[in-house]
Amino acid sequence: MSTASGHAAPVAVSVVLCTYNRAHLLRGALEALAAQSTGLAWEVIVVDNNSTDDTRAVAAELAGRVPCPVRYVFEKEQGLSRARNRGVHESTGAIIAFMDDDVRPAKDWVDAIEQSMREWSADAVGGRIVPHWESRPPSWIENSVRVKGHCYGVMEFSETRTLSFPMTGTPQVWGSSMAFRREALGAVEPFNPLRGVTGQRLWRGEEVEVLNRLLEQGRRVVYDPRIVVWHQISARRMERRYVRRLFFQTGEGESLAGRPMPGPRVLGVPRWLVRTVVGHFLAYARARVRGRVDALDRELDLLEDAGRAWGLFRRHLSNSRRP
Repeated sequence: MSTASGHAAPVAVSVVLCTYNRAHLLRGALEALAAQSTGLAWEVIVVDNNSTDDTRAVAAELAGRVPCPVRYVFEKEQGLSRARNRGVHESTGAIIAFMDDDVRPAKDWVDAIEQSMREWSADAVGGRIVPHWESRPPSWIENSVRVKGHCYGVMEFSETRTLSFPMTGTPQVWGSSMAFRREALGAVEPFNPLRGVTGQRLWRGEEVEVLNRLLEQGRRVVYDPRIVVWHQISARRMERRYVRRLFFQTGEGESLAGRPMPGPRVLGVPRWLVRTVVGHFLAYARARVRGRVDALDRELDLLEDAGRAWGLFRRHLSNSRRP
């Protein structure tokens, strides 16, 4: 589908919007894009990552409301990295911006991206990710910067920063709202299909990997708080079981996609990591029994490293089955 047969001017910004079985959220994302106020030539590529709901119908319905060409692309190979790579391939803009189906960009989001790129001579930019809670979050979420950042991508740093390699601490540029110059993105390997959300697997890290490659090349990555989106967070995602699963699967995905870890191994798992997991368990048990405020952090340490150990064990099993 398309809202236009051609462009009067070269496309300045391509917005790649990847979605999977969340038509109800896609509707809101497209409505937010329809409200953009910009004089730039831009386009939207909706990448449907093998959805089985009415994603295609929602994209067709909303396309006419967005004041730029909108194209629908079906990518049957599951995985956010694959969907993003397909969006890059389909796009034509000098700047490629990514947003998730559960974010709502500010009305000047497209303009703010282009302006930040131009003013800072940046190769990649990102900005503020503000939570929009479906219901009031429990205190254990409200009081944890770690949970809000890792699970919900909250990034509310108020000052502009040029980032350095490796990208750590605060602020950072994250996948809910990020943009690249086409030339810079083409100079590094594409998003790694072994990383990133795949179906119901909550793996992470594909965008951080790409951004770190750019930083390692000496390219400029800028966090600019003028670039703002609101992240829609459902009540279901505020449950402890979701947070626990995300931390465990983050560790698992890192082991499956990352470099082998050093040291003597037991069934593919370094002995030092086994000791670390046991230590995390004991630290969590002590904190929980004593009712300490750091019990949550100790539990998350345990889950993430247990996930790493599980991922390495899976990798070991896979390698041992090969002829």
